[in-house]
Amino acid sequence: MTPIQVLLLLPCLVSSLSGATALEPRADDTLYQRRAYGTVAVKGDYFYIEGGEKSGYLQSGERQYDTGYESTVDSDGGHSMKYFSISQRWYPRDITLQRIGFKPGQRTVRWPSLWVGEKTLYRWGGELTRERTYSKGDGGAVWTVDTASNGAGSWNSYTGDVVYNTSGHGASTTCDDVGYNFGGVAYNGTGMYDFATKQSQEGMIMFNTSRKLFTKSTADLDIPGSTHRSGSLVCLPGFVDYSLVALLGGTIRANQTMRSFDKLAFFDPVGNRWRSQTTTFAPSQRDDFCAVGVQSKQGTYEIFMYGGKESGDTISSDIWILSLPLFRWFRVKLDETPKRHFHACGLAGKRQMISFGGLDALNSTAAWKSSDPWENTIGIFDLNALQWKDEYIPDLGEYETPEVVRKAYNEDSALSGVTWDSNEIKDTFTKNYFAIQASNNTNTTNNENTSEDSGSSNSTPVGAIAGGVVGGLAGLALIATAVWFFLRRRNQAIGAHSQEGPKELWGGPPNSVPPSSTMSPAPPYVHPEADRSIGVYELDDTGLIDASELASDSVSPHVGSSPSPISHFSSPAHRGAPR
Repeated sequence: MTPIQVLLLLPCLVSSLSGATALEPRADDTLYQRRAYGTVAVKGDYFYIEGGEKSGYLQSGERQYDTGYESTVDSDGGHSMKYFSISQRWYPRDITLQRIGFKPGQRTVRWPSLWVGEKTLYRWGGELTRERTYSKGDGGAVWTVDTASNGAGSWNSYTGDVVYNTSGHGASTTCDDVGYNFGGVAYNGTGMYDFATKQSQEGMIMFNTSRKLFTKSTADLDIPGSTHRSGSLVCLPGFVDYSLVALLGGTIRANQTMRSFDKLAFFDPVGNRWRSQTTTFAPSQRDDFCAVGVQSKQGTYEIFMYGGKESGDTISSDIWILSLPLFRWFRVKLDETPKRHFHACGLAGKRQMISFGGLDALNSTAAWKSSDPWENTIGIFDLNALQWKDEYIPDLGEYETPEVVRKAYNEDSALSGVTWDSNEIKDTFTKNYFAIQASNNTNTTNNENTSEDSGSSNSTPVGAIAGGVVGGLAGLALIATAVWFFLRRRNQAIGAHSQEGPKELWGGPPNSVPPSSTMSPAPPYVHPEADRSIGVYELDDTGLIDASELASDSVSPHVGSSPSPISHFSSPAHRGAPR
């Protein structure tokens, strides 16, 4: 054995002689049981978790207490946002949660909106834990985190105008650098307000993270319902040249009924309109689930929904897939999936859904005392394989529509079985799908022809080929010069009259070309319900099975709301008393 090898083995020998382990336990290895009520966001190579509560024991083995409450405490004592990398491989047990410490006066909240800008995360609202309320000296309810390339960052109180009530327990997401929040409740536990009664917040709040501009739409609220809490918002890219925004599940507070999944309500931020489309084989009503959406190269878009609390207070372990433009639900039934609600999910590594936190029973001391079967309360679901995984792998490859969903498109003969609520909606969701299908078929045919032609001989003289190439390039150069001159003159003329429109503000990056398909102001024509007698098919551990084998409220005033997403810029902002 060489001297170098002896030196390398010396630490292990010392550890064995002393009777100690070679690795010291991390500070994170306290025996907490549960985490819940948080919100997650994916930004670049990092997965961020903000807000919520946790339960656990101290290092001494004694249970933690917080102001007399057994079992739960504010997340990390109410002092930080957490994050971890999604650019490297890891097992949940090995995750060390990095932290971004709070500023003085910043409070821990449940169910905040967490919006993603180019360089900044925005925390909007959320409810203070334990029915606490804001008081003099607190730092407000809107905060920002400027993040660095290594995921770290620093908190700052938002200094811009906050035109609308900050709320909690609404549905939120970020699409095309615009933050969205629909519904939720506002009271003195969600902001510096003088009213203690929880008031439903009507409408869709939008925040343009690039321009730091707020607006609110209260259009067509008869479609999604005006008093909403919980549920999920999911971006719908790929159908028009900006993202539509879908609303899933949740509860209508006015009558305390859960929203049906028989129709998908979606918001058009450029057209300032809500619309809905009938779905088939829908799951039962539920809220407090999590959902992610992902676009495939086949032209489909799938929304994956996991868990939730069903009517009758049943906690679900189901995973459901809604595929667009088929507007059909598929149930994924896996025996090893734990029941879960009050959790949060994010899409990472192109095709993996990461679930964080959650309870497997109704909110109670017993629920918080139970041990989460997932280490670090993290679950990893492979959206292609439709299986839970023990390890996160960032380079698994592109997302592809699951086989069971692809078969349904073939069986339904290219969407001919869909009952559309209007021709307008049909055009919106099928135009790009059919274009992608045609392009894929053309590429497949060209590849086959190229493969066949590669083996044939070519007797064209080399000199003739060279002469043709040179002559062709010279001609192309002349044409390109003429086109450049024409476009330059044309763009100069257009630029003198251009102005920023709704799409540039709420529909993604600037684009001078009108949307390929937008929602017109015509009212929708509602078709009769689709035939529900067709058998439902579900996916379990062994394959497809037939589903037949399976067993009062107040509303805050509309102060600050506007009939158009861009009217906020043509009138003074509403300020003063809480709204």
